[in-house]
Amino acid sequence: MGLPDYDFWLLDSRTGVKFSFDDEENMLGVEIIEDPATVLAACQTRDAAWHYAVPTIEFQTQLPSTV
Repeated sequence: MGLPDYDFWLLDSRTGVKFSFDDEENMLGVEIIEDPATVLAACQTRDAAWHYAVPTIEFQTQLPSTV
């Protein structure tokens, strides 16, 4: 499964928000997504990402301290 070429948030299992940015990473706007196939794909992407997630505290212990 490939990642989408846009940033998104899932609000629930039926609704998402797609973010649009310009080439300088300025946010141009948002689009409400309610198409079932698109929301399902976003849910699958989220679920795949959770497979690789680690707790914040574990991640922080792997970073060198900057203080």
